[in-house]
Amino acid sequence: MEFKGNQSENHVPSFIDVSIAYADVVNHNRENTGMAGAVKTAIRAMLSNPELIDDESSDMSSDNFSEALDEQIDQSVIEGEMSAELQSVLHSEIFMRIGIDITPLGGYVIDQNGKKTSSEELLPVVRNTQLFKEFLTTIEPEQISLDEKQLPQAVLGSLSITLNTRLDSKDLEKLPDEIKENAELNTEDIIRTFIELESEYERLGLDAHSLREEFHTDPGPTSRIIINERGFRQSAPMHDDPEKQKALVNEHKRYTTAQKLAKTHDELVGFVTHWGKNVLSEYAIANKKEYLTEPKNQGFGPAKWHYDGGQHRWSGVFDFLEELGKEERTLEFREEVREGLVRSLNAAIAETDNSHREDLVNVLNALTFEPFDQQKLEAYIKKPDYTS
Repeated sequence: MEFKGNQSENHVPSFIDVSIAYADVVNHNRENTGMAGAVKTAIRAMLSNPELIDDESSDMSSDNFSEALDEQIDQSVIEGEMSAELQSVLHSEIFMRIGIDITPLGGYVIDQNGKKTSSEELLPVVRNTQLFKEFLTTIEPEQISLDEKQLPQAVLGSLSITLNTRLDSKDLEKLPDEIKENAELNTEDIIRTFIELESEYERLGLDAHSLREEFHTDPGPTSRIIINERGFRQSAPMHDDPEKQKALVNEHKRYTTAQKLAKTHDELVGFVTHWGKNVLSEYAIANKKEYLTEPKNQGFGPAKWHYDGGQHRWSGVFDFLEELGKEERTLEFREEVREGLVRSLNAAIAETDNSHREDLVNVLNALTFEPFDQQKLEAYIKKPDYTS
């Protein structure tokens, strides 16, 4: 591919040229990775063999059908991995000049037998911090957009993913051998990289405070429930006017993207802070489970466990707090975790008016050393047995 964007006066390629190159990586990920990639792989496998879906013309047995489908899925995964290698070769020179290596370090989809049905997601990994920082200094804040997937934002996510993987022995073990080496990057070097880059991310408005300040209002849902002519409930666009609906969807996408980026930035700042307190591994666990996350920023964290049968997770919370109490090194962090959990419980109690309220108050009392009902607590946080 020939890049025609304006080059910087020095060796650093322009933001336009880098964005063109990274757009190819984004397209590869969209086509070959994640759940969307797995679905497309299955569809391509079916379309490549019409006899798999034509009952009248097929005389295949069930076993033969599965075998033929598996072969086609295997072939699609191989093609996806070849596409990933092509991306690395095609754009290696331009990414190398800004200190970036495009690496198959991201997630992939497996079936019930543990077999891959999509390729690994390509992630931008910082190999030379100074080169990438120099590249960031050439970008103007107005060039940053949340309407598209750009490299600076992707690097933030990559730093977070790499750190979480490196600090989670279970996640590290799940990685294929051929990419495990990339996950073994020195943890302290990754943290130092973020420290070095943080001022540029703040200048570009990609820090948590700036993002939440600019995107502070949730535009609301993009769909609504209506009763159709047959008397059934169905989902419909929030606006009948196509232009208004499009504007709402785009606004919602920008807001959601901003909140995710802000959460990622908060997480990286947390890694830096707790690295300095010598509780990095413990922080990684608490962060992953959202023990420290503000209630409004949680996905399915402790402030929301009671919504969908997740209250049994409080059992793990008490076990974690007990472990943190065994070492002098982690005592201060134990109280930080406790305070985060109290915020979550208070938020949950404030918005709950059903049968969970009394149980949540009981959990809060146990957490804060107030009188509580031990028997009710054990019954509430016991993991349900769905097999009995």
